[in-house]
Amino acid sequence: MQNLNDRRRNDNRRMTIIIGGSALVMLLAFVTFKGGSDEQSPVSISTRPAPIAQVETPDFDKSLPVEVEIEAVEQEPVQEIVSIAKPEEKLPTTAAGWYQKGWKDYKSGAYQDAVTSFTEVTLLQPERIKAYTNMARAQIKLGNFSEAEVAINNAVTLDSTYADAYLVKGRVSYSLGNLDGAVESYTRSIELSPENPYALNNLALIYIQQEKFVEAHELLLEAIEHKNDVAYFHNNLGIVSERLGKLGEARMAFEAAIEFDPDSEKSAKSLARVTALLKQTKEDRVLVNHESLQDENL
Repeated sequence: MQNLNDRRRNDNRRMTIIIGGSALVMLLAFVTFKGGSDEQSPVSISTRPAPIAQVETPDFDKSLPVEVEIEAVEQEPVQEIVSIAKPEEKLPTTAAGWYQKGWKDYKSGAYQDAVTSFTEVTLLQPERIKAYTNMARAQIKLGNFSEAEVAINNAVTLDSTYADAYLVKGRVSYSLGNLDGAVESYTRSIELSPENPYALNNLALIYIQQEKFVEAHELLLEAIEHKNDVAYFHNNLGIVSERLGKLGEARMAFEAAIEFDPDSEKSAKSLARVTALLKQTKEDRVLVNHESLQDENL
């Protein structure tokens, strides 16, 4: 009987161990499932849009000088520059068309449009020398001498025998205060085209400033020989002739200047001045001759 009771106690003890062990295994499995998983808990996403940062747009300063506006336009790509054309205007599609437009723009005083048109020509035909030369002319009219220098240097680089390019290059150098460079360019232009009256006159103008009146006189006479209907050629000749003491020639030169430009106040004042000098000289000559006669009669 005691043996039977001992076996029952042992069986109950083994059952308790088995049940306890099973409970422990289930507890460990539950902990592993909740804490050991690599999955992240879902994050709540708000559907409300993030606030947009407000960027303040600066107002255009309309008090800026016109030169600043022109410089800004010139720095933009050509494709944006052409947008300044009138909406109803049909823009050219060929280099020849752009060249004709540029020349018309220049003649009408639309110098910035001319720069744009001639720029288009050089993009389509990079070796179009006259386009660079006329672009430089338009830049000179705008007072953009540095830009003009770049354009005219391109022309001279493409053709070192193009006289008109050196004429414009001389003007650019003169405007930049480089008188030696201007003299060199005008001299080269005259060498290539001896009958170009504008190169002769412009070189003479520098010689007048340098008080080289004899050299300037010769150049102006030659310029008028090739083109006689330019008022300021005659006006410049009158100034040089007066400096050289050729008052009669100076008077005729100023009279010719007024003939071709009746509204020239400078020529009118110079003519009055020279006429007065001639009258005074004639009176002095008569007085001297009269005194000499008196001396001879004594």
